[in-house]
Amino acid sequence: MDTGLDLTPWLSGLYIAESRGEQGIGTTLVNVIERKAKELSARKLYLYTLKSEGFYTRLGWFVKERTEYQSYPATVMEKEF
Repeated sequence: MDTGLDLTPWLSGLYIAESRGEQGIGTTLVNVIERKAKELSARKLYLYTLKSEGFYTRLGWFVKERTEYQSYPATVMEKEF
C-alpha cells in the first residue's frame, strides 16, 4: 500500500488459496508473523485488506480506517502487542 507511509511495520503479502481457507494455514502464518514482530521489538503491526476484515478481527486486529485503495474499498487494520 503506497499510502499510510507513516504506519510501520506492515504485515503484507499474505495470501491463502480459497481452497485451503479452512485449514488454519492463515491463522498459523499470522501468529508466526506476530511472534517474530514481537521478537524484533515491534509494538504494533498494520495491514490492509480488501475482503478479509472478519478473519483478522477474529485474530484480535482492529479497524484503524476504511478507505479506498486503487479504486477498491480497503480496510486498514492494526494490532498492538
